[in-house]
Amino acid sequence: MTDRAGSGFGMATFSPGNLHGGHIPGTTSGMGATGGGAPPTVFWDKPTAGSPIYRNTEIYARVMDLDGDVARLVISANFKELEVEEVVYRRGSFSRNYRGSSVNVISGGLSFIFIRSGGWLGSPTIQVDATDATGNVEEQG
Repeated sequence: MTDRAGSGFGMATFSPGNLHGGHIPGTTSGMGATGGGAPPTVFWDKPTAGSPIYRNTEIYARVMDLDGDVARLVISANFKELEVEEVVYRRGSFSRNYRGSSVNVISGGLSFIFIRSGGWLGSPTIQVDATDATGNVEEQG
């Protein structure tokens, strides 16, 4: 099977973790959560779960927080079939393999476009760990 660019890279599928109808509900962690509002929430805009991922497919996501106070955010890509996990975004910047990606500040959060330099290695599961300033935690993936 070849991708749309004809590179010969096989098609894989996208797995955004525990996706429920395009929205991953936030959960409050019992450890460190102080109440103060809802935890950050992740929205997967494109592609949808189970959609084909080609070598240069872009993944669109938003990390939102009603209070607008995301204090810690780590995003990683897990390629389970290869037993490889890569950090995508941490401490406000993308890692080497994801430098072609982008992030924009939007009302209530951040908007991301993820692309892996050299193409995706297979079927990625994207893990998002977000904590807001009051200690509410969203761990998904």
